[in-house]
Amino acid sequence: MNQTPSNRKVVKTVDGAQTWTNCTGNLPFQLSVTSIICNPGRSKEMIIGTDNGCYKTDDNGVTWYKWDFGFPPGMIVSDLKFSFQNNKGYVVASTFGRGIWKREIQDVEPFLQV
Repeated sequence: MNQTPSNRKVVKTVDGAQTWTNCTGNLPFQLSVTSIICNPGRSKEMIIGTDNGCYKTDDNGVTWYKWDFGFPPGMIVSDLKFSFQNNKGYVVASTFGRGIWKREIQDVEPFLQV
């Protein structure tokens, strides 16, 4: 997955960059995407870190929704990782000037950093 700077789109490839699919959906145009994680067990589920918090999609990027519950509002996310601790799954977000935050996720599937 990649955000192209010239046209501000989030795109995804599943064939080694031979073809790309636009997954921008309803994301606000002005967002800068800094990190993306996806769930290989649920190929349509992705979470992005942006300069205005986190967004999540469950439908391969058609519809994105703000995913900030448990995080400071409007934080600049510099990186996202998945963590598994004590039989629970978490998304861990590092931020610019606001520390590191984590949020528990339901229905844990192994996440991979892309």
